Amino acid sequence: MNKKGFVFIETIVVIIILTSSLLLLYSTFFNILQTEKTLIYYDDINYIYRAIHVRNELMNYDLYNSLGNFINDSDTLVKVIGTDNLVFNNTYDKDYYQGLINDLEVNQILILKNDDRASKKIKECVRSNSYGNDECNDLYLVASDDMISYIKSMYVSVPANYVMLFEFNSCDKNNHCRNYYTWIKVDL
Repeated sequence: MNKKGFVFIETIVVIIILTSSLLLLYSTFFNILQTEKTLIYYDDINYIYRAIHVRNELMNYDLYNSLGNFINDSDTLVKVIGTDNLVFNNTYDKDYYQGLINDLEVNQILILKNDDRASKKIKECVRSNSYGNDECNDLYLVASDDMISYIKSMYVSVPANYVMLFEFNSCDKNNHCRNYYTWIKVDL
């Protein structure tokens, strides 16, 4: 009689161990799957080309000088680029640039400094979620949560004075919209 009780308890323990292992395995797999689904929207080649096109258009329309003056005027870590921030020669140029932004589905463009101090500070801001810190407020006031997640995943290994971050908002025929993120280097 004792042997049957021992086998029963032994079976229950094995079932509990197997169930715990399977739950742990499932939760780990689910987290990896969710992370990979998010990474699909980062650095897509289509959006990298769009970002390069916007940067080249800025250079062609002599907006690069205007952009350089705008960036260098302050000591903040991040700046938002929009038609209000740039100096256009005439309204045609401004309308052209705004049309380009709309056609390429650009939702937001940020410029981050890429020197050692700024890079460390930005990484520190996004890792610690230090909203309230004066330098970090610049970033949290202009960047969405998804953009902050993208910045956490970024690794900029190319030498450049600045990095332009792009947020594209792409919608399909059924009006399901999704944000895509990419970055390119900028030397001003």
